[in-house]
Amino acid sequence: MDLPADVKERELHNLLCWLLGFETSEMNFKGNQPMGFALFSTVHQAITAKAMFQDTVFDAETKVALQTDMAKKNLFVKRSSEKTKAEKIHQIKRAEGEEESKYLTGVGIARQCQAIVDGLRDIVLALSENVPGTTPRASWT
Repeated sequence: MDLPADVKERELHNLLCWLLGFETSEMNFKGNQPMGFALFSTVHQAITAKAMFQDTVFDAETKVALQTDMAKKNLFVKRSSEKTKAEKIHQIKRAEGEEESKYLTGVGIARQCQAIVDGLRDIVLALSENVPGTTPRASWT
């Protein structure tokens, strides 16, 4: 994508980040004309983005229209990008959720055990009160 000479990498990213399948973008400032590259999840999504921006005026001052083309080779991007950060956050949140779930399961089991003990105690006390000559200890054995 041919861009105005004073373009910032952030501008390219902000232009493309809303498109379906957009993964990342990169600028090349070699030569007199900066060039932008974008990586999409599928070829179809890349072709759609290319068609959408072809001849679109990017800069109102200079009236520079975007010239889009498919790259000769795939854009290689280290996975330390925002997508990787999002995946790490997702993993952390999932682990926190699992930890909370296990904690709540343990709390539920502890409450069930306490209810069983309370019920058993009530039965033993009721038995010792209603049956003459019995004590709670004798009712238990």
